[in-house]
Amino acid sequence: MSVLAVPLKASAGPPPEWEIFRPTGKQEQASLTRVAAPGRNDAWAMGSTAFHWNGRAWRQVRVPHVGGVNDVSAASAKDVWAAGDKATLHWSGRRWTKYAYVDPRSSIGGQFPSAISVKAINPRDAWLAGNVQKDAGGVNPWQGFVQRWNGKKWQLLHIPELGAGSLTTVGASARHDVWIAGDDAVDNLTQAIILRWNGRTWKRWIVAPSNPGWETSLQKVLALSGSDVWAVGYTWANGNGPGGRRPMALHWNGHGWARTPVPDEGAQLTDVVKAGGHLWASGYTTGGTPYALHWTGRRWTKAPVPRIAQGSFYGLAGIPGSGLWAVGSRYVGNDAYPLIARHR
Repeated sequence: MSVLAVPLKASAGPPPEWEIFRPTGKQEQASLTRVAAPGRNDAWAMGSTAFHWNGRAWRQVRVPHVGGVNDVSAASAKDVWAAGDKATLHWSGRRWTKYAYVDPRSSIGGQFPSAISVKAINPRDAWLAGNVQKDAGGVNPWQGFVQRWNGKKWQLLHIPELGAGSLTTVGASARHDVWIAGDDAVDNLTQAIILRWNGRTWKRWIVAPSNPGWETSLQKVLALSGSDVWAVGYTWANGNGPGGRRPMALHWNGHGWARTPVPDEGAQLTDVVKAGGHLWASGYTTGGTPYALHWTGRRWTKAPVPRIAQGSFYGLAGIPGSGLWAVGSRYVGNDAYPLIARHR
């Protein structure tokens, strides 16, 4: 049975520029991780369940089982990829098809492989980043892997520059300008890493902390051009738990990476997009509420978010023409339910 998501009435209490959508009918527990919007009347929100926007309402849809979906990326309305724990999914404009990625354990060992991030470029080109568990007791227990779609199947790539790092996100501004970010263990501290493919070779950067003894992690990379790339995540003092995390945002200008000013408050960033000519970043606070930042051209400033007692934003997508989709979870006690919001 299908489930529709329709706007709530204004009494729900979000700021005027936000409109919240929730499934009608039976409220099923689920969480959403990412959203992609190839058209104004066409968007996909995915996580432990899947929804499609047709311009009037969000409808819950069935997709082949791949475990939880960690990312979704659209090159067009007929070329959408989703990265799942056990396999990938591709939308052709008519149906979802399941494609297995190459099992990386035969090459790098480990266990529990999972596809974490995907970037659709065109029907014959897409990139996939994922991890396998290598050392459950280590500083970074995961080992990353990268695969590329050739129009027929996924191919595992050998990337010595990756080292022992784990991966969280892949982005691209063109076929020969691919960016991948993740984490690695440096001097027994977690440090963010960034890789770039220029069509011929890979280059690697380590994101050093701004303070001695601090650690860094990147969760999303947005490549707008070869000289305009953004990466967001969080930083924290070694030994501090999630409550000590602070937002972190980096920018590549074609020559080097630089930190950009962000509010110094308890929060972490999970996504960054460009929508309507504006840059937005999202995540959640250490208090467990949705969190959003807007780029002024000089610094990131805190933006209003829906007033939800407990919840989080995980994914963003610009709506062609204007507007912004945000997805994540809202919590009732320990139970998570889908959160879908639109910013106008």
